[in-house]
Amino acid sequence: AAEQPEAGDEAVDISVCEVLGMDEDAAPRIGVARMARPILDRRLSRRVRYVVVLLVPPAARHLSTKLGEALATSFMDEGLAGAVRRLNEDGAEGLVCAFDAYLSAMTILPTIHLPCDAEEAVQLPGSIVADSILSDKMVDSIEGVLCEERGASLHQPPHQSPLVQAIGRADGDEASFFIEVDEVCGPGRWRMTHRLRQGLELDAGRQSSGAHLPRVSVAALAQLRQMLTSSTVALDIAAECAVSAVNVAMDMLRRSHLPQAANDELARALVDRAVGAGVGNIRTSGTADGLGEVIKPVQNDEACHVLAITSRHIPPTTAMRGAFLRFKSPLNFSFPSTEAPVRFLVVFIGPEQAKLSTLADSVAALAVDEDLMGELNRAGAVSDFIEAFDRRLSSLQVIPHARLRQDTKSRSRLSDGSKAPELSLDIDPDHDVGYDLDVPWWWRKVVSIIQTWQV
Repeated sequence: AAEQPEAGDEAVDISVCEVLGMDEDAAPRIGVARMARPILDRRLSRRVRYVVVLLVPPAARHLSTKLGEALATSFMDEGLAGAVRRLNEDGAEGLVCAFDAYLSAMTILPTIHLPCDAEEAVQLPGSIVADSILSDKMVDSIEGVLCEERGASLHQPPHQSPLVQAIGRADGDEASFFIEVDEVCGPGRWRMTHRLRQGLELDAGRQSSGAHLPRVSVAALAQLRQMLTSSTVALDIAAECAVSAVNVAMDMLRRSHLPQAANDELARALVDRAVGAGVGNIRTSGTADGLGEVIKPVQNDEACHVLAITSRHIPPTTAMRGAFLRFKSPLNFSFPSTEAPVRFLVVFIGPEQAKLSTLADSVAALAVDEDLMGELNRAGAVSDFIEAFDRRLSSLQVIPHARLRQDTKSRSRLSDGSKAPELSLDIDPDHDVGYDLDVPWWWRKVVSIIQTWQV
């Protein structure tokens, strides 16, 4: 019952269409339309108000369903859905801006293994007890809220973790990771901006924000993937102290042909962070800035530090540089103010105009995923390390920004401009332009209306 639209819902119909006449190298094209009034789609018994058509060339057939699912997820975001409702007022440019904003701060749900309650434990072959996954708990919680809102009963049993994931964590050898993001905020000064642990993120300087799920930027993730090469990743580095660790990072970044003045600035900043000079709020990060105790590292945690350095000596058009290091056991050092021994160190440097903060925050958001970090920890070669990132980037779980409301009497379902209706989504991957004679008139019309842009 929780998955069905209610009376009065207005539908977004998303049609993914393979176009045989499109050039093989053409990028997918998208058209979005808001109908003047809802149109009853008798085939699905839904009132269609918004129509999205995604045109893909035959070469992109393998991506068509994923593209449709990604669009469906984006339209569940309240900010983007609001822009769709305002198409008549804001025009296509308003929708494009809203979509850019959505892609720049997507909330993701990392894979976090939670201890299973005794009464919920699932016994597996070999006396292995399955753990539970954070995403399963969240789905169960949302379904419960929706069912209570609609006066329905939740009949299905709680979601259970895939057995392969449970077995992968059952040996107890996987480390837990604490992630910290530090940025240079002036000559000789560092500040901590984010800390993450067990799927939660806390922002420094935002005392009222509290813990939240991590966020990523799609553009930053694309930049990250470009940086990951055999020359930017170093595995099983032996380091006896923090200074020797940052020296390895400096040597790697010097190969990227930065100006000498920028190299000198990089060296000073990294050594300062290694010895704890000019660390600002990092020294008191356990209690200041609303960070509390929940995100502090605990015994047996290993650390992943993400350091971002901007340099005025780097030309504005220069691409950001990065170095990714994994240190070998035994781990012999930690950074000042962080008790956890360092397993991973990520260093970024770029011009002052670069969006280093967004890049560093997105990398930290990925690093809180326990399955990804386990794969990175076990990677025997640089190619395995990079492939682990690729697998994670291809299967991000995105959480749209949406409010769950329980007062059904106060909910408006009329699309009258000031009050927003609920949106239900339908994805139809079976349309084939030029070959489906049963396509309704309004679907054919939207191919050429409102706005088309490249995905």
